[in-house]
Amino acid sequence: MRRWSSHRSRLNVGVHGEDVRTLAALAESGALRPVIDRTFSLEQICDAHALVDSGHKRGAVVVRMS
Repeated sequence: MRRWSSHRSRLNVGVHGEDVRTLAALAESGALRPVIDRTFSLEQICDAHALVDSGHKRGAVVVRMS
């Protein structure tokens, strides 16, 4: 049985219209920047999954479809 680990916990919160509008404005202004850990080709999908499953990623993991 796996033990609960605090670094994998998730917090579910509601999304409110004003919050979405604020985030949209920040994104449009360039104030939000995505954090991408690594980009993989579709052929490297197993490596991408391994990175995510390892718990050591520091941002989004992108898989290119082309």
